[in-house]
Amino acid sequence: MIHVLLLAFNEEGGIGACLARLNELLAPGAEPFRLYVVDDGSKDRTADIVREAARRLPVALLQHETNKGVARGFDTGLRHIAKTAAPDDAVVTLEGDNTNDPEFLLEMLRKINAGADVVCASRYRKGGRYVGFPFKRRVFSFGANWLMRTLFPVHRVRDFTIFFRAYRARVISDAIARFGTRFIECEGFTSNAEILYKVAEATPELRCEEVPLVYRYDLKKGGSKMKVGRNLREYGRLFSRQLFGRAGVGLRQLFVFTAVAFAIGAWGIGWGLPEWSRIELALDPAVARDPSFQKKLAETREELYRRMEGNQRLPVDYIKSAEDVPAGWSSPPERLMNSFRSYFLRSENADEQKNLTYLAHMKPWRLEFAPYAASYGGAFLYSLGAWYGAGAASGLLRITSDLTVYLRDPALMAGVFRAGRLFNVFMFAASAAALAGIGRRYAGPLGGWLSGGLFFILPVTAIVSHTINPYGAATFWALAMFWFLFCYLDEGEEEDLLRASAAFGMCFGASIAFWSISLAMPIACAFRARAGSSWKSEAVLLAKAAAIGWLVFFVTNPYLFLKFSDYRGELEYELYAFPVSFSARGLRAFWTDFLGFNMGLVLSGAAIALSLWRMLSPKASKPVRVAGIMFLLGAVQLAIRISDPQHGRHFLPFIALGCWITGDAAARALRSKWSWAAAGLLLLIAVENVPSSAGYLWNMGREASGRSTRLEAGRWINENLPFGSTIGLVAPPQPADTPPFRFNRYALTFFAEPGQLKGRELPRYVVVSELRRFPELDAFLDARYSILRRFDPPRLAPWAPISGQYAIVGARVDVLERR
Repeated sequence: MIHVLLLAFNEEGGIGACLARLNELLAPGAEPFRLYVVDDGSKDRTADIVREAARRLPVALLQHETNKGVARGFDTGLRHIAKTAAPDDAVVTLEGDNTNDPEFLLEMLRKINAGADVVCASRYRKGGRYVGFPFKRRVFSFGANWLMRTLFPVHRVRDFTIFFRAYRARVISDAIARFGTRFIECEGFTSNAEILYKVAEATPELRCEEVPLVYRYDLKKGGSKMKVGRNLREYGRLFSRQLFGRAGVGLRQLFVFTAVAFAIGAWGIGWGLPEWSRIELALDPAVARDPSFQKKLAETREELYRRMEGNQRLPVDYIKSAEDVPAGWSSPPERLMNSFRSYFLRSENADEQKNLTYLAHMKPWRLEFAPYAASYGGAFLYSLGAWYGAGAASGLLRITSDLTVYLRDPALMAGVFRAGRLFNVFMFAASAAALAGIGRRYAGPLGGWLSGGLFFILPVTAIVSHTINPYGAATFWALAMFWFLFCYLDEGEEEDLLRASAAFGMCFGASIAFWSISLAMPIACAFRARAGSSWKSEAVLLAKAAAIGWLVFFVTNPYLFLKFSDYRGELEYELYAFPVSFSARGLRAFWTDFLGFNMGLVLSGAAIALSLWRMLSPKASKPVRVAGIMFLLGAVQLAIRISDPQHGRHFLPFIALGCWITGDAAARALRSKWSWAAAGLLLLIAVENVPSSAGYLWNMGREASGRSTRLEAGRWINENLPFGSTIGLVAPPQPADTPPFRFNRYALTFFAEPGQLKGRELPRYVVVSELRRFPELDAFLDARYSILRRFDPPRLAPWAPISGQYAIVGARVDVLERR
């Protein structure tokens, strides 16, 4: 049976025609129907017209003696219908003022009969539009719907504010049963959106559809009853209730994930940064604070960068043969100036300096926006530069090209690093929220919590979120691309594919390492074509999308096109730096070492297995099949080129997809007979990943408080190794891999490989971090040296390894003595 509910308040000019039109459409059908009119205290002839119509039509009149508002009208009508309707009956709501043409009702009912739970008429679908709608109301409607789609998405719904909807009766009954008197808490027009959220909350796997609607406001008799100011207040209350109340979880998840991201990010965010205590372990305080020495550091830096200006690459200090720096100097020798400057200005993560150097190369006041190199894209660098500009304008940061400012006060330099890391924390929060939104879209609130939560507990997330890098921003844009791409797969709207391409342009524009993400779009178009769309139309649309993606990439990286010759060498290096090497052993090592360190063996194994299963399963939805294909393609792409677990940052968007694939499957299984298996899998993932991630965070906190392995090693060396001894270092001192100790007290020998020491007296001691270890060096040291003291990072659980080689934070430092 079909139940049609109309809300009316002073609608004598249109209610009769509306009832007649509904009868004209529904009477020829095989299904019985009944029309219900809630007269909300009308002062005109509305009730009389309805009573007159009831003599010849199946119409019931529900009256409010006084005007109680739209919300009470919905509540009265829907509760009345729910008492008598069968579970599979259709319940239709619409306004009684002729603005909703009932012609669209038949298509809505067809979709209900085909299995949909809710069908919304939509002004925002292709073919839908407004006619005669006031501009102010149109702006308000568009803004309200955009906010709700962003903050509280309901799968496949774009028009949240239209009254014209069809529901399967049981979803209304389930929502009333779950929420009781709280079924409709809002007042006024906002209650219409609330009903949809409550229904979605009560039915986690709600199937929604939309049909395009031509909204004929020009047919309305009488003025509008909606007051924009009052509605703004009502939407504010709705958003607040969605955040803090029980109904809906979209904004609440956003709030929780943002809060958790910043709590995690704040823990140890100051790890390995410049500070006087570090500098004064390596250099006499009187020398370190001498303005003339600081000026010399600034001058030598300018000279260094002038020399490398033409080759567009940062300077690298190669050791071509062993070098000696004698002990006992009072004025720092030229050979160590770059090293000392690094302890003043650099963090213990060497890559972080790239961001600041690239930005320093730009001079916006001269309209010069080209960085030194192309490895970090403009979509990231320009955003980071704007972030720094805002910090400087607000007085929170000191941004200046005068290097002596930072040399006089390294805390100012530390503040610059912290601000950049905070930007990355924000991007990781946005990534987790986007992932939760995708999870919620397909598996309800639980799918959102699990997808975003799995991403948060990954070791790679804990590590990469605490450094300045483009991978958080690129991951966010990649997830935005997948969000729009999944919308395109579900609904076939052309603009969704074009939005996906624009998001990819931002992702690729932030880091060229993520070029392979683009493969998702042709794969999605192929799925659409196989499902019945035209191959030709999909190819044309894909060409449009490619054009938009490249346009966005060009806008965010114009220097690559305008000054290509400056970056050609670097781009060729990026292309050939990691040669392809395919073998079963390499694939196995990729899982155990690369994925094991970055996302854990259990989660990565589950993601691989689930991707294969759902990719091959015809019952799986197109979005999850595309995600599975992309996760496996990304894994193969890196497995045949990169084995170093440090490069886990290059796999972040794929790792995020793996979290969604696993979270989606776990959420569905927890609501089935396989709940025990899903709970066990989630427990294993947590047991493996949480202690490891927390261990890295713990070590970051130690480093931020001056208890890093590097600083502890530097203090021990100053206190225990005899002055004048020879100390071998595998490279000139740098904060990333050399503990700061008084370099003038010891004779230093720099060498890059053991062969460079042939024919020389071996250093009495060697100080080396795990970041500089390699097999040939290990064999040399094992044969000739013994470990005098080892500085290992603490771990929180025996099964949770803490690897400085992978994370840089908490790097193991060995002090060895010649036998």
